[in-house]
Amino acid sequence: MGSIYFRFAAPDGGALERAPRLERLLARASALGPVSDWRADAFRCLAGQGPAPAPAPAVLVAACGAVPGASAVLATPVHCVVGTSNVRLATDGVLRLGAVQASALAVDFNRVFGGSEPRLLALPSGALLAVFDRYLQCDSVDPETLRGRDIAGHLPSGSDGPALRGLMSEIEMWLFDHPVNRVRLAAGEAPITGLWLWGQGALLSSLPPFPAWVAGDDAVFSAWAAGPPVGALTSAGLLAFGSVRPGSAAWGPVERDWLLPAIAALDSGRIARLDLSAGTQRFAASARSWRFWRRTHPWWHYFDEEIGR
Repeated sequence: MGSIYFRFAAPDGGALERAPRLERLLARASALGPVSDWRADAFRCLAGQGPAPAPAPAVLVAACGAVPGASAVLATPVHCVVGTSNVRLATDGVLRLGAVQASALAVDFNRVFGGSEPRLLALPSGALLAVFDRYLQCDSVDPETLRGRDIAGHLPSGSDGPALRGLMSEIEMWLFDHPVNRVRLAAGEAPITGLWLWGQGALLSSLPPFPAWVAGDDAVFSAWAAGPPVGALTSAGLLAFGSVRPGSAAWGPVERDWLLPAIAALDSGRIARLDLSAGTQRFAASARSWRFWRRTHPWWHYFDEEIGR
């Protein structure tokens, strides 16, 4: 009997709306403590084997197979806002490009920056990756976790952190008044103020097995193409909707099509556990984890790092 791991967006500083069905589920769930890397956590929970591959190499090998080089990082387009005392990632500042704009950026980046190291690759999905001929030693942060927040303190760190931060600064200047941004502005879209470098790791020759189905919008786990089962949810799976905030306009279809069927599978015993993950928190509910005495709280109460539970 499998379990389902459900990932959604954490509070991001924007207007928040209640999500009653999710809140009733959270009231019966058990807190499992902070999680620093939700993808590694989901991989461990669902695959039950070694560590998850780094995000960038997984995305790259799934789209392109083995490529020359030593390591890769994801180069996610972002829109940051400069304030009086800080620079923050806009609440809707993790941008998704179409293949045409991504390809135009990759071609121009490789022309301007020499095309040697790093090389910028554009995937058919619109994702961008930078490939290096050396191994990178650094720590980085998924920009999805920084929506609405000050980016200070979250830039790449470690021995290669200064080099990546310097490259990100050069990219900001390169993007200023870039032709792609002029097109975006004319279409009423937010300009790309930078490429957020993260998810670094050594290049892979193939993807490790992941014995679970995947649904949602996560670019990394979408590397595994296995879709959900037809009909009732009865096996291990991942619902990755990291850009969808509970209570938002986009939440209704996610709740109807995925959360409610997952709860039905849990209550009927077709799955053993339903994990709920956002930000750095994870909660687990089972068919027997009814806690009728617990009051429900706004869903963001459970995922606010300062409130806790």
